[in-house]
Amino acid sequence: MIEDPKEHNPSGFGRSFLGAGMDAPLDPRIKRLRRLRLWGGFGMAGLLGVAAIAVLLGQRGGELVVSAKDITIATAMRGVIQEETSLLARVEPLDAVLISATESGQIQEIFVRDGARVAAGTPLLRLSNPERELAINQEIGREKAGIAALFAQEGQLQERAIDEGEALLEAEFALAELKTRLSQREELLKRGFAPLQQVESLRAELALKEKLLARRQELAKQQAQLRREQASSLAGQRRDAEANLARLRQRLGSFMVRAPREGVVLGLPGELGQVIAQGSVLSRIRGGRGVELRGGIDERSVGKLKLGQAARLDLGGQAIELKVTGIASQIVNGTAEIRLRFLSEVPPDGLEVGRALQVRMPLGEPLEGIIVSNSPFLETSGGYWAFVFDKTGATARRRPIRVAQRSSSSALIAEGVAAGERLIVSSYEGYERVKRIRVQ
Repeated sequence: MIEDPKEHNPSGFGRSFLGAGMDAPLDPRIKRLRRLRLWGGFGMAGLLGVAAIAVLLGQRGGELVVSAKDITIATAMRGVIQEETSLLARVEPLDAVLISATESGQIQEIFVRDGARVAAGTPLLRLSNPERELAINQEIGREKAGIAALFAQEGQLQERAIDEGEALLEAEFALAELKTRLSQREELLKRGFAPLQQVESLRAELALKEKLLARRQELAKQQAQLRREQASSLAGQRRDAEANLARLRQRLGSFMVRAPREGVVLGLPGELGQVIAQGSVLSRIRGGRGVELRGGIDERSVGKLKLGQAARLDLGGQAIELKVTGIASQIVNGTAEIRLRFLSEVPPDGLEVGRALQVRMPLGEPLEGIIVSNSPFLETSGGYWAFVFDKTGATARRRPIRVAQRSSSSALIAEGVAAGERLIVSSYEGYERVKRIRVQ
């Protein structure tokens, strides 16, 4: 027996939940909204499917389809490339003289201002180091005492030479007197007024004294030679001591720092009490011969430079021509210092000493070959491959290449590309596994 639901639910509550409400007609607007949602879902799924199919078809066999507006194309041409390098150079005086501290100490007085023009010998500043000055004064005292002792020894040698010379003269005079006496006695002997024994005694005495005088003269020659050697040695020691004394006095005077030449003082310390180390650069004296540029170039490039070669800098939009006038032979921290001068007799304005400027210069000899622009594709491929168009001009295929030289604007391709061929030069980011690119 089937019961009528109405009997148990006379109020009709819950009829919509049991299906009675579903039999009611829907609003037409709700139907249209449902249909749009349904077709929209189908449309999105269809688009995703089409896109997936396009990607699969586009990359099938390593091929990629791109739009012409998304890439950059260039034509390889035969031309000349010049390798270049750049360096940061500073403006330096052309004829500057460095002033270094020969002694350490504190700045006690400053006599001129930085940038002042001074004459040679003008006091610039005075250092103070009481302990060092006392030590130098003590060395000066010892050198003076040593020089005095050397003078005394030289005086003794002279006195000895005089004494020996006088003694030799006396011996020669005595021998001359003896000869005179003997001559007189021999004359008397002839007349019979002098005994023979007396004459023979004088003759024997004369012979002995002649031998003694000859020996004395020989010893005098030896002593004279020895004294000359001693005097020469003493004179050399005295000259060295006097030179050392002069150096000590100069060191004592070096606490007063003076200008070594006429010019403009640059970089002079301006703080009293500042401690200055021995050997440190105190200042520079700049003459009136103008300025030059000095900078460091890496050791890889220095071998390709040569004296007199051209260089240039951009100063306020103006190209300034330079030439290399000096290349240091020593490599310090991987760089060598070079010097550059302006080709114009009057350097441009605005070149303050110490200012840093970017300089560009060629390296080595120009090379001729297949040239393309130095473009982003080289960074991505490392210069080992490129996409080169075939004869149709619609497909670019990946091809190995070899880049021989690069400059700031061009690259020389030694292998892989011929003159007149077109290639993609924009970035290859994301193209690493692509073999062909078809352009639409």
